[in-house]
Amino acid sequence: MKAILLTIRLKYFYLTYKGIKTIEIRKFAPKDFVGDVYEVVSKTNFEKDLMEIPENERDFFKKFVGKVGLKFTLNMVEEIPVWKTYLYANKETCLSNEEIKKYLDVSLIDFELDENYVVGYAWHIDNLVIFDKPKELDDFYKVGAWKIYEEQFDSSYIKRTEKEIMQSLNQVLTKAPRTWCYIEV
Repeated sequence: MKAILLTIRLKYFYLTYKGIKTIEIRKFAPKDFVGDVYEVVSKTNFEKDLMEIPENERDFFKKFVGKVGLKFTLNMVEEIPVWKTYLYANKETCLSNEEIKKYLDVSLIDFELDENYVVGYAWHIDNLVIFDKPKELDDFYKVGAWKIYEEQFDSSYIKRTEKEIMQSLNQVLTKAPRTWCYIEV
């Protein structure tokens, strides 16, 4: 089944995990995709982000760094025109208007030139599922993995686990995407 693997900073993972953040702001979005989105916590700046998490919860959330800790259903993606960024500066995104503009590079766009120019996307988080134990990246497969498996199938695969087969075909994920990518689960 096709899904998305989304890389996210620890502080935003924390807010999603707690159910506070219900909209993810991104520069790009999948076209016509409805399905599961898995969040992998970025190793970048995680020590800085850790300081923004309450002290009594830091040890617990450290275990998610570099791992997949939750998934949600993406049922709706909204385009964010350049003039509408301020509408997304709220509790649902956990971002200020200035943070959104900076992330989406809005300062470089001439508002009068095209006020409907799309600068980003609001991914709506539905049906949040928290994993009891964080998943490893190699629990997920590259897009097209099963097709490769079917094309190269032989009897030597029968006694091997699904993960062993995908590892031998070089189809497991070994690193997190820079922003997001399609995967098979």
